[in-house]
Amino acid sequence: DILKPFVYRNETDIEIYCNLAQIYLLSNKFNEAKDLLLYFKSKNEQNEAIDLLLIEAYHNIYHDKERELQELKNIYNYTTLDYIKRIFGKVIKFESI
Repeated sequence: DILKPFVYRNETDIEIYCNLAQIYLLSNKFNEAKDLLLYFKSKNEQNEAIDLLLIEAYHNIYHDKERELQELKNIYNYTTLDYIKRIFGKVIKFESI
């Protein structure tokens, strides 16, 4: 409740969205987390942290491994962070077996 007044605004910091989404996920409020993260995504550039949290929400809502792998591949394709590329490449390869 403390963070809610700071979301759904154009100037809101990504950390507030991430923290609130994590609270929702830990509280088993997966649809609320998904809606919050999708709202942020619709207004901002792609971001690895937001997309990873969104994958966690999808996992708990849909339990669809193929969808989760596709989301990981999307992050892998757009990220410029070598560490993320290396780790996600390994995860994608392992989970695709």
